[in-house]
Amino acid sequence: MKRIILALVILSILIFQETQATDILVVDRDGSAWNPAFTDCWPRFMDALDANGLNYDYWEVAQQADNGPSFEVMQHYPVVIWFTGEVYSMQSTLTVEDEIQLSAYLNNGGKLFLSSQDYLYDRYPSGFGEDDFPRNYLGLLTVEYDVWVVNAPDLLNITGVSGTLAEGYDFFLEDIFSTATREGLYVDRITWSVSQAALEANGTSLTGPCAVQYDAGSYRAFFTTASFAAIQDASVRNNLILDIYQFLRYGGYEECYPYYSGFDHLNITQKLCQQDPCWIPYDFTPGSLIDPGITNLNPRSHPNSVVMVNGDHTIFYAYKYNGHHLLSCDLFIDPLFTGDIFIRQVGAIACRFDFSSATCTLHAGGTLITVPWVPSYWNNFQAWIDLGSDYYYLFFNEALIYEGQFSMQSNGSPGFKVLESFEIHATGGAPLYLDNFFLIPVQDCEQYEMFTAGEYICLQSPLWKTWDDVPGTSEDAYVSEDIAFHQSLKIEDQTNIYKAFSWESFTDGYHVLQMNIMVAPDHTAYLNLQKEVGIMGFYYGLEIFLEADGTGSLNAGGIASASFAYDQGEWQHLEIHIDLDADLCQVWLDGMLIHEYPWSTGNNGIPGPVKFGFLNIAAWNPAGYTTLAYVNEVCFSTYTGVGLPLMGETQPAVLLFPNPVKDCFFLEAPWDIQSYRVYNLNGQLIESGNSRSSRIELDASSWPAGVYLIRLFSQDQCLMGKMVRY
Repeated sequence: MKRIILALVILSILIFQETQATDILVVDRDGSAWNPAFTDCWPRFMDALDANGLNYDYWEVAQQADNGPSFEVMQHYPVVIWFTGEVYSMQSTLTVEDEIQLSAYLNNGGKLFLSSQDYLYDRYPSGFGEDDFPRNYLGLLTVEYDVWVVNAPDLLNITGVSGTLAEGYDFFLEDIFSTATREGLYVDRITWSVSQAALEANGTSLTGPCAVQYDAGSYRAFFTTASFAAIQDASVRNNLILDIYQFLRYGGYEECYPYYSGFDHLNITQKLCQQDPCWIPYDFTPGSLIDPGITNLNPRSHPNSVVMVNGDHTIFYAYKYNGHHLLSCDLFIDPLFTGDIFIRQVGAIACRFDFSSATCTLHAGGTLITVPWVPSYWNNFQAWIDLGSDYYYLFFNEALIYEGQFSMQSNGSPGFKVLESFEIHATGGAPLYLDNFFLIPVQDCEQYEMFTAGEYICLQSPLWKTWDDVPGTSEDAYVSEDIAFHQSLKIEDQTNIYKAFSWESFTDGYHVLQMNIMVAPDHTAYLNLQKEVGIMGFYYGLEIFLEADGTGSLNAGGIASASFAYDQGEWQHLEIHIDLDADLCQVWLDGMLIHEYPWSTGNNGIPGPVKFGFLNIAAWNPAGYTTLAYVNEVCFSTYTGVGLPLMGETQPAVLLFPNPVKDCFFLEAPWDIQSYRVYNLNGQLIESGNSRSSRIELDASSWPAGVYLIRLFSQDQCLMGKMVRY
């Protein structure tokens, strides 16, 4: 469905801002409105959008000197499609003001599809710099102009790059710009970028990237110098515009993040990349000779693992531009193995492990480090990568072997603050085995649907450990489906597990730990927070005891310092705020403050270190009672500097309207909502669901009158709000 918005009709803009509910704003700057010599590209875009049933509004720029839509207009659309046709000079493609408005749109979470063969030539004839729009928002570094020129009846072959939204595409461009002015297609070659090459042009003498996809975390963009309207086959246009829309709207590599695999579900008769699309062979041909195999012959594997032999070469792409991530895997390394393991930036190597002659050398930050490892045995490798602070830590068998600036290349040269991929290349000798590969967020809302129910959590997540380091035993906790709606951790009478939120203790900042907990009737539960990572059972910051009679108590700033009541058999929302800078801790239960105290006084009231280390959930079996409880949605957030949350309000509120509500209402977040939960004040889950939009509509007409708590989740964020039903 299309609605036309004229750039000069201010009244219509004001009206559509109030009423629009479409996903896409299409901006037409192909010049046909002011110069009939220019080809009208809009019909080909329109047909492709209509073929997919996509709802859009259409904005045609009427005069060359006019600007396109403002940020105030674009902010109402999750996706903007902007195309320019054959215009090529005097800011006909984008004006300076257009770039300013698009920058604001993308900075606020927008998604942009820009099809323009001459935008770069028009705006930056002498090249662009690091502060210009192409570098900052499209991820481009260097470009060669007009490398491929196509005049009718010639065609230009375009192919999609494996591992991108365009994988599998193979089509031709035709010259549709056949009027008198600037005839022909002029396709630029993108020679270097931090964004990912998505389309390649295959000329008679030269092949190279002509389009990129860019997932910057807070926004996404797809930019092509090969005009979309020039695609010869209408069915290709129909399919490709949908794939671009889905990438922009929902993300690219998000389906492989968070990621965990023990490879036990894979068939040993097929190759790794044939079965798991998150892994790509170096030659981009799943099932090829360099695609690693799956084996069950390693006697210490449980039961399957990936086997890397001479020539095998595989890559796990991540493309993370921000956030704090943990990459972890187990490696069984024969002393005769030769090969390399890489963590890559874009177009560069962040670090490289070189295995040769029974030794391992780490190349990182311009230094060479000999890495201790155990031959013919399983070794654990971990990389804690904080892109926000541009810093990372490397561990081998829990020993820190390197820390440094992530954007520095392995040879010490400046690189890029982008986690592109993890790569293994076996060059010869005996095999290497790979098992239990993770790439997961470190600070997020942990939901347990990604794990296998009926199996222990410490065998599936490197973030959780048992007290005595015996995963898979009675100390471990099962991922359980006992409670309806969502999987959770089952805490029983011998459980003793803990989770650290960083590899070392926090010494400053404002930290918020949240979780939902349900204690079974006539049973108990216990948890504590400790201050020092690596020092177990010594510096307690807080202890929480949940009794079998529905009462609870705290050791917080003193033994038995506070008591409270809770509902057994119901979900309770626990929220703990630790302000290390102010030396203050507050404990909240279902939105009610139950205690606050100086964090430094710990559980017993004796002054100690002002640090925060980890969460410990353990069995507590007082005489005549045993532990049985369930825990889910363990969320951890860290804040520094300005903008700290208020106690009891850890995130910006959900945009919720109308409120109060009688029947239907809308929820809106500044990012795409992956799931939502609605609770009443008794902690009962009233409704839940999944989404792929930043706005969702719910019907409350069947809910009893009262106050409801709303929680929205993205991949790594959580928002809360409160709604009144009358």
